[in-house]
Amino acid sequence: MAGKMESVFLCQSCRKPLKIVQRKGVKDSTLIALQTRDSQDEARKKKEAEAVKLLGESFVVLSDTKKESNPGKSVNFHDQVQALTKIFEVVSDNCGIDCPLCDRCNYDVLRSLKEKIKDIKEETESFKKCISALEKEDREKEDCSEVERLELVQEKEYAREFEKQIQAIKRQRDKLAAETLNLEQESKKLDDFEKKFWDEYQELELEEALTQETHSSLEQRIESAKQQLEQLKCTNVYNDAFYISGEGHFASINGFKLGRLPSEQVEWDEINAALGQVVLLLTCIAKQARYDFKGVVIHPMGSYSKIADRKKPDVLNELYNYNSNEFFLRQGSSSSSAGKRFHTALHLLLRAVKELGDYASSEDPTFKLLKKIEGHKIEGISIQAVAAEVQWTKALKHLLVNLKCLLVWAAKYAATEKKR
Repeated sequence: MAGKMESVFLCQSCRKPLKIVQRKGVKDSTLIALQTRDSQDEARKKKEAEAVKLLGESFVVLSDTKKESNPGKSVNFHDQVQALTKIFEVVSDNCGIDCPLCDRCNYDVLRSLKEKIKDIKEETESFKKCISALEKEDREKEDCSEVERLELVQEKEYAREFEKQIQAIKRQRDKLAAETLNLEQESKKLDDFEKKFWDEYQELELEEALTQETHSSLEQRIESAKQQLEQLKCTNVYNDAFYISGEGHFASINGFKLGRLPSEQVEWDEINAALGQVVLLLTCIAKQARYDFKGVVIHPMGSYSKIADRKKPDVLNELYNYNSNEFFLRQGSSSSSAGKRFHTALHLLLRAVKELGDYASSEDPTFKLLKKIEGHKIEGISIQAVAAEVQWTKALKHLLVNLKCLLVWAAKYAATEKKR
């Protein structure tokens, strides 16, 4: 029997087989448990039999059909194993340690439990000391509670006084803020007055400078104009985008000649391109000055640019020509419709230059176009006299001179706008 027991149970820690030994003089606890259970079953059976006799034949009581063990007989091997297994499970659930264990593992568990108990006792002592310290601190606080209450009342009184002072300071601050606002308004008025004063002073200085400049020598004016021109060439992007040259008989813009001479017949493709550049430059200057033409409507389209009268915006006049035979007709003879539209376009272009020049003069009293424009004439030469090639070329040259003046004014106007 002992050999069989040894093969059934293993140590739950080291997994070695255990040998179950019953000590002498001590009855097996497993057998006692089984015998106690059999005795309880026997007593229950007796109570059921007595109940059946009392009820009679009207009821049927079913007894437990399971075959009970004879308490007088010895318990078999299977019952012993089952009882020990149940006991080990109960012990494992209660103590939290897997059972059964061998002597060595049992000793290790006991030693570990003793160490835990020691740690718990030390921790308990620490807690007791902390509780004692807290209780002592509570007693000290109770002793100081009266003093703190009096201090709290005094602090509340101080708080009320401080609150009153704060309210008084706030009222004073609001009063000072209102006074500050009034002072700022007065200061702003003084600043505006000072600015107006200095503006008028600068205007007077400018007038004085202009008066002195009028009486200065011609060489000084030329030198000053050259210096200003050099500065404008360095700063004005339009000088690079629209290079105007007046050297020789022809005036040119971006290398395109404007005009024709009997000795030098310029192709109309080049003249048309030059007129397109003129229209584009005039439009750019107007945009720079934020000015909208009142009398004309310009359509910059390169060599195919067109221009219309503001009163007749639907009638587009071509500012280009490709057939010299249709155009160069002597004064007094009939022209083709294309020639008439070209004449009208040249006149409207001259009007646009004069209109922009008048606007520049209104913005800057010191500005004035160098070449006088009256109707369709510039410096007394008709812009429409295309048949007179020499005169027409001079008129176009004067036109580019005025455009260059407007270009310089536009740069000055842009600089003034940036400063603002």
